[in-house]
Amino acid sequence: STQNGVCVNIPKCQLTDGKNTSNATCQLCVFNTNLILKNNSCEKADEHATVLSTVGIISCERGFVTNYLSCEKCNDLYNLSDVCERGKTTKCNSNGVIDEHGCELRTCFNATDQNGKCFDELPNCIYMVNSKCVLCASEYMISQDVCIKKKMDNCQLQSTGNCIRCDEHYYYDFETRNCQKCSLTCNTCITTSTKCLSCLSGAFLTDNVCNTNDDLIGVCEQYVPSGGCVKCVDGYYRYGLSCERCLDKCYTCNKKSSCLTCNTKYFKTTKGDCLLQSSIIGCAVNVTQSGCSKCIDGYYIYNSNQCAQCEVNCSTCSFNDICTSCHNEEVLINNKCYSKSSIEGCVAVKNSMCSKCNFWHIPSSDGTYCITKSVWWVILLIILFIIFLLILVVVGLYLLVKKLYAKSNRKKRKTTTVLK
Repeated sequence: STQNGVCVNIPKCQLTDGKNTSNATCQLCVFNTNLILKNNSCEKADEHATVLSTVGIISCERGFVTNYLSCEKCNDLYNLSDVCERGKTTKCNSNGVIDEHGCELRTCFNATDQNGKCFDELPNCIYMVNSKCVLCASEYMISQDVCIKKKMDNCQLQSTGNCIRCDEHYYYDFETRNCQKCSLTCNTCITTSTKCLSCLSGAFLTDNVCNTNDDLIGVCEQYVPSGGCVKCVDGYYRYGLSCERCLDKCYTCNKKSSCLTCNTKYFKTTKGDCLLQSSIIGCAVNVTQSGCSKCIDGYYIYNSNQCAQCEVNCSTCSFNDICTSCHNEEVLINNKCYSKSSIEGCVAVKNSMCSKCNFWHIPSSDGTYCITKSVWWVILLIILFIIFLLILVVVGLYLLVKKLYAKSNRKKRKTTTVLK
């Protein structure tokens, strides 16, 4: 290879330090050749290596550990070690047993616990950890680290030191490993004394709790003789055989969140919900439990019994964007309100319609625009004025002709007089 313009020749080397041929050292071996850099030269990696980098060994086979240049056997580094990693033993060979310090020589080969440690066998023990019995044979139980045969109190069926099924009216407590008595109203229970599965006669079950008819006084209208309620009072709903309270907004309900009728300060929407009567804005009459029946101007009825505000330009409307009348000086066109100035020629508005247009125009039949129309009296005046002008012209011509005729006659008389 070439480094800094100097040719070097180091076998199996990919990169040198760039010095001259005699003093050059290798810094990187040829890739993918099972070679590692060792003492500035490329040598074959240890046969137990499994993962290599360009400069050393990353990991070795099971039972070996890397020092980056070679793979060392765990048993050579740690006494009785079969597997090791990160400077400590993780598994001992068949002659050793692991502890916090490493592997120690096994002194027994038959009686060992789950960690491989030797112990003196305990009668009727089938599972030991750290020389202590944690599981006894069937019909036996642990007592002071030994297995003793003893029938557990209030237990019908027991196995390996635990009760499989307790007597009736009892449940198995996993903390004390004993059968404990259920609460007074429970016939059977589980995990705790008050989590009932069934009830004694005269009681009924609701959410794992046994109640009696005495618990329903004031909330039940019609009882079940054997325990429970058929019909609850107003403000409560049936939940199993018990009665639960409705939400405050409900006067009657069939579920907690489903009102049948609303309380006095609420009204029922078309969707079945109860809302405060005070939440309705724009009602023209008193709001009742049925809602609002009429809204003030500027509001409209929606959802049958509620009020909503019209668009800002509407005086009245049937829906938010459908105006039925407009404010002063505005004209209603296609259910929208437009200012008078936007109607060409309109000079006056009445009842949301253009009522007067400028000269020579009149409002359309629906009052939404102005149309051109001749005015008869103006035409009559023009005709009369023309006739008057014609009369003046005729009279003027007549007077002029008469004057000229008279002048002509005077000249004739003068001429006649002179001749005489």
